[in-house]
Amino acid sequence: MTAGNPEQRPFSCQIITLDSAMERAQTLLSELQACGIEAEFFPAVDGRRTYPVLQPDECLDQEAAVHYRMTPLGAAEVGAYLSHFRAIRSAYEAGVKQLCLFEDDVHLEPDFGTVLAELRQLPAEYELIRFMALKRQPRKLVKPLSAVAGSEQAYWLTRPLRGTLGGQGLLINRRGMERLIAYGRRIYMPIDKLYDHYWETGVHCFVVEPHIIWETAKPTTIPKPDFEPVLPSLKDRLGRTSIKIQRSVHRRLYLFKHRRAFFPTSKKPPASIGRSPRIR
Repeated sequence: MTAGNPEQRPFSCQIITLDSAMERAQTLLSELQACGIEAEFFPAVDGRRTYPVLQPDECLDQEAAVHYRMTPLGAAEVGAYLSHFRAIRSAYEAGVKQLCLFEDDVHLEPDFGTVLAELRQLPAEYELIRFMALKRQPRKLVKPLSAVAGSEQAYWLTRPLRGTLGGQGLLINRRGMERLIAYGRRIYMPIDKLYDHYWETGVHCFVVEPHIIWETAKPTTIPKPDFEPVLPSLKDRLGRTSIKIQRSVHRRLYLFKHRRAFFPTSKKPPASIGRSPRIR
């Protein structure tokens, strides 16, 4: 894959939003500017009323979605997926080396700017770094980050063994972008699951602890799809079981092949790791 623009930009910060005039979007923009970070708004794909129109290189595979979780993807889920996917693809094609990507309903912790500056200096192997996660999972404590002057927090970069959910804020480099774009053209899972499935995308994924952003407690704009679970035939049930087994084997083989990167693991992080409610 080659970028459309051969001249690379070192860094871009984007806020995905349906309406840049909304208070929460403007608040996040102001918080980033207070950290010395210039950010731009990226227009979200609206899936609130109907399924978004796909671009030529995008494919919605509802059959695979049903096999994956027993229901198709809802229009809002597809809109959210495409919002992230297109933001990443746009940055890649513009030659961006590192993309800091946010949803518009988050706030920054006081140490965000200092921690981000250190994350940006990490080697290329740190391809995708989430600033927060919704689900606590066993993880490897990979490396401590430098102490933030005047802060009581000690920050770590961790590598989860399983998916941690959430796409509220992240830093992704060109290698991570390329891997996600290559795998993510076929849409059959929510966007945070795409970020979770490192053993399929090949993206090296990490999480900052304690979390350096937190999510505004507001009703979600991505409701669960209004579909009844599909009642599969025996053939379909066997097929789905086979797919789940294959996925599990694939993940375990990946972990074995890259065991030095993931082990030894520590227990789940404490519930107090961030301000947003955790999924245990």
